[in-house]
Amino acid sequence: MNDVPSAPTTVFESAVAPWFYLLTIGVPMGMLALILTTAGPATPLAWGVALVAAVSALAVPVWLLCSTRYELKAGALLIRSGPVRQTIALSDIHAVKPSHSLLAAPALSLNRLEIRYGRGQMTLVSPKDRVGFCRAIGHALVCEEQAEGS
Repeated sequence: MNDVPSAPTTVFESAVAPWFYLLTIGVPMGMLALILTTAGPATPLAWGVALVAAVSALAVPVWLLCSTRYELKAGALLIRSGPVRQTIALSDIHAVKPSHSLLAAPALSLNRLEIRYGRGQMTLVSPKDRVGFCRAIGHALVCEEQAEGS
C-alpha cells in the first residue's frame, strides 16, 4: 500500500462566452426547423429523424460545456474538453500571452490564453480566473499586466 500523499489538484473552469450558449440552443433548433419544413408533411418518421438530429447536435456542445476544464497536478497541466485530453509539463511552458484566436481549441470563450510549450507547440485555453491560472502555472506577469490594462 502506498502511503505517499498524492499531489493536490487545482482545477480551473473554462470561461463560457454567451455565443456558446446561443450555439448550443440555436443549432439544434435550426436543424429541427429545417428538417420539419423541408420534409413535407410532419410524419412520425420526420419527427423522429428531426428529434434524433437535434439531440445529436445538442449532445456535443453540452458535453464540451460539462467537461472543459484545466487541472494542475504534480507539475503538469491537464487540459480536458470533450474527447480532448492533453497533458503539458509545466516546465515545458515557455510563454503565455492573451489571444482572441478563432482556431479550434479546448476553450469555450474567445478570451483566451495562448500557451507555447515544447518545440514550437501551442494550445489555447480560456480559464475563468486568468490571473490565478497564470500564477498557478508560473507565468503571472503576462496576465497581471493585461488585467491592469483592462
